[in-house]
Amino acid sequence: MSPIVELSQPKDYADNDNDWTVLANNSRVNKAWEALMEQASENTQRCYEHLRMQQMQRIRGRVFPLKHKKYKDRGVWEYELPVENTSFMCLGLKIELCSFIML
Repeated sequence: MSPIVELSQPKDYADNDNDWTVLANNSRVNKAWEALMEQASENTQRCYEHLRMQQMQRIRGRVFPLKHKKYKDRGVWEYELPVENTSFMCLGLKIELCSFIML
């Protein structure tokens, strides 16, 4: 399995030193994220900004901690991302000290 890699940034994202780092569980996950950015650039830009700056702020029906017994109390959150021709894409996020890992 590939090592954890930093998630690719959207084209128009203005990097800020105070932002959190978003990591992909492996290069396959990062490639899937890059494909998603091609499909839904505005929504992925909004998602990426939220993850970098306000990662633990809930958005009703969009960003929330998972409550299933497998994930509860483990810091795993879901981000529902609207994608063309699909109602949404669920991203599993594990909150760790200074990073997010997309599962």
